[in-house]
Amino acid sequence: MTKVIAPGREGGKVALEALKALLHDGQSVALIANESEAQVLEPTQPLHSPEPTLILLTGGSTHSRKAVELPVSRLLASARASEHVTGANLMWLTALTPTSIAGANTVVRSLINGFEPVVWRGIGGMETFSAENFIPTLEEALLESEKKNAGVATSLVPTQVHRLMDSPLALDLLSKFAAVLVGGAKLESSVRTSLLQKNVRVIETYGATETSGGCVYDGLALPGVNVIIENNTAHIFGKTNALCYRDGTPLNKWNSKDIAEIIEGRIVISGRSDNTIKVAGVNVNLDEVTDALKSHYLSSDLAVVGVEDNEYGFRIAIFATTELLDIENTVLSIVGVKKLPITFQRITEIPLMANGKVDVQHLRGLNLE
Repeated sequence: MTKVIAPGREGGKVALEALKALLHDGQSVALIANESEAQVLEPTQPLHSPEPTLILLTGGSTHSRKAVELPVSRLLASARASEHVTGANLMWLTALTPTSIAGANTVVRSLINGFEPVVWRGIGGMETFSAENFIPTLEEALLESEKKNAGVATSLVPTQVHRLMDSPLALDLLSKFAAVLVGGAKLESSVRTSLLQKNVRVIETYGATETSGGCVYDGLALPGVNVIIENNTAHIFGKTNALCYRDGTPLNKWNSKDIAEIIEGRIVISGRSDNTIKVAGVNVNLDEVTDALKSHYLSSDLAVVGVEDNEYGFRIAIFATTELLDIENTVLSIVGVKKLPITFQRITEIPLMANGKVDVQHLRGLNLE
């Protein structure tokens, strides 16, 4: 197994070369963003598959990270299943770090179709994601796809989408993409509607590193993927599941710990079952509060976290890039109670992890006003 660290400005290119070696030369590889993550790889533990294998770390935005073994056959099964929805023969724009499963998948999907992906130069945290910084890459991807006579697609997280919504040029460029996958968190329904009205073919995805990335598209399981809901929680198994964690724990049937239900024939994920905190004796699901606030305050980038409190157990902490008028009463109306400890802090931008998800641990560490 070769360990590859892909930090900084060249991180996208370094990871691209590593994934080429995995697919074309049969070289097993572990992709990490920095040396501090190396201990999670359990380097002395042998691989559990004879196949070339990719090792990635789980997202870890709120919990400790785990290393996952993804044999090539599982990655390819995921890529081909995705094509049933996105279409085949696509070149991909990589806008998320390939050290995450979503970013790695865009590279794999492009390479198996014979195309090098276009990699956004900001990967690795060297540039803030914004419409202004991303538009040149959108234009480059469309130009390259035209040269190669192929369609082009990309994968984004909701925070990135939100930052593109005020740019008519960015949305116009995205409307020329064959598919724009959006995953990692729930996309507000109003944003989805707006994108569709602007002819952006947005496809909401659900999945995890343990399932080789997105395995449910717009509420429907991809071919070869099975989703069973037990005790209101989604359990996923099928040919795209990762083989195991590095300690050998099998992932043939993965308990997502995500609250799920079937509505009108589609799988609906409403949040993490373990993202509920007790605030002054009241159970509060932070995912539900976040979704409701994003629908209410459409013009703000925001995040909601639980912060430990000596008096109340936890308090609800809201961070946003703009002032949120009447935020306390809005939260209370969402939760359905008259009083809870709530704090608000305005910050310049919501901190993101390398995979594009909100860095909850960083927010918890901020000194709240």
